[in-house]
Amino acid sequence: MPVEQPDTLKIIPFGYGDPVRQTAISKDGADAIETAVVKNEEYSGIEFTVNGPAKLDFQWKVSSEKNGDYLVLTVDGYVRDYITGEKDWTAASTYVGSGPHNVDIYYLKDPGVATGQDKGWIDQIEITPTAVVPEIRTGVIQAYQGVYLRQSVEATHAPSAFSATGLPPGLSLHASTGLIYGTVNVVGSYPVTLQATNSAGTAAKQITVEVGTVALGLADAIDALQQVIATSGDVSWAPQAVYTTDGKDAARTGEIANEGRSEMTTQVIGPCKVVFYWGVSSETGYDFLRFYLDDAEKKSISGETGWRREGFLVPSGTHTLRWSYQKDAYTAAGLDAGFVDRFAIYQDGDGDGVYEDLESWFGTSDQAPTLVPQVTVQRSGNNTNLQFPSVAGNEYWIEYSENLVTWTRIPGTIIATGPSTTWIDRNATNKPRRYYRVLLP
Repeated sequence: MPVEQPDTLKIIPFGYGDPVRQTAISKDGADAIETAVVKNEEYSGIEFTVNGPAKLDFQWKVSSEKNGDYLVLTVDGYVRDYITGEKDWTAASTYVGSGPHNVDIYYLKDPGVATGQDKGWIDQIEITPTAVVPEIRTGVIQAYQGVYLRQSVEATHAPSAFSATGLPPGLSLHASTGLIYGTVNVVGSYPVTLQATNSAGTAAKQITVEVGTVALGLADAIDALQQVIATSGDVSWAPQAVYTTDGKDAARTGEIANEGRSEMTTQVIGPCKVVFYWGVSSETGYDFLRFYLDDAEKKSISGETGWRREGFLVPSGTHTLRWSYQKDAYTAAGLDAGFVDRFAIYQDGDGDGVYEDLESWFGTSDQAPTLVPQVTVQRSGNNTNLQFPSVAGNEYWIEYSENLVTWTRIPGTIIATGPSTTWIDRNATNKPRRYYRVLLP
């Protein structure tokens, strides 16, 4: 498979479908590897061996369900990097230590939906031998009381050995991979000295392990440090960094038994609009993640949903928001958990009924009631032109309906290039009516 790899590099296809060489999409204008079309929970990619110490550089690109389906880089089975969503050609690099190392670059699908072209591309693989002392780049490590931590020491030039002194009780370091893992039960600030060694020498750096409360961790995980978060039920929610919508962290429900529940709450003062992303992986129709405003259930989700954006209006006064994962008496399915991320509170500064989250995303003003996001629709021959205000670089979804009840999303994500975006519907011929809406992903 020609992707400008060294002549001595043997690339092997692997997964549920073999990737192919193609010329339609490439970084260098010549050719690139394209992953195969695979089903949910399957993967397709390439595998090769790198003899270190060396630096691996390459270009990759993906079109996928954002934070659901990924193009992943692993070295010896450990994830080094990934990209997701609509990501154009991006440079990637990693270091490997002495000796042979197995490298995999593959497209991985979750159990949920498919969006975009649902595949990845790889180009311009380069391998450069190295002989430089490592540089430790890890700074503060954030942990939370009673929550399992799993974080690798970040260092350049492929260390082959790691050590640490001063780790708080409950944490350990894997000497060959640099993975710090375990659970700390005492809140505090712990100075730690890290060392990383390769064939060229050893580097040392003092860092800090900060252990905070679960409540603080949940507020940080949902990006709402201004909120006071509480968790209750049979097992508490916890911050985690594996399943996220922002690539950093999110809150996850506790591991509850059948007929159990796990809840997270916070209070807000209205009038306002609350927005958050949530998702669930559960037994469809039986185990639910529910959202309540005070004691009124506003929405519930079940099954394999992927991440969804939700917004709710909150009336005047102080109100309690509650997310509750509730299980029935029988089986479990999927991850058996719910997730919340990117919580925010918005106001309607000009009283026009459109809140500042939408105004800013579409490029209109929340201080001018006459400037609101408006979509214009115009027929042009057999096509329908849809035009809406936008902000360059922002992503948008378009949905259409024949009856205002059932909505269909067009494949992929629209990425704006300027203050106005036009999309053409070429499939509305002979339709007596068709309705459209533009959404935030």
